[in-house]
Amino acid sequence: MGTPLVGAGAVVSHGLAVGVLALGVAGVGMVGATEQAFVDGYSASGSALTVAYAPPGGCGQMIRLRALESADAVTLDLLGFGGSGFIPMNASQPICTVTFELAEPLGSRDLRVASGEPLAEVWASVGR
Repeated sequence: MGTPLVGAGAVVSHGLAVGVLALGVAGVGMVGATEQAFVDGYSASGSALTVAYAPPGGCGQMIRLRALESADAVTLDLLGFGGSGFIPMNASQPICTVTFELAEPLGSRDLRVASGEPLAEVWASVGR
């Protein structure tokens, strides 16, 4: 009969499968841990737009800070690592700032959050 083809190769294949599975689970966990920051306030001066935001984690845990412009709106995409979305309720919540240099002044354009909702509607929904 011959020697069965099971041995070191099967162990390596099993090890690779476990490694790929672990990386996949870690990736899902990291995706699940990202959240948009809550926009706490903003000011516009000329083409500069300064945004104050409460991050889902800490200020250093932000992975994307961008302002996407269109003719009628500026959409803020402030993505970070941390817990679920929340509204800052106490002094221990860090408030961070970022300044974007827009192609044109904000003017009468709507300021929107990443989901596309106007910032004024988001604030109204939380009683601001």
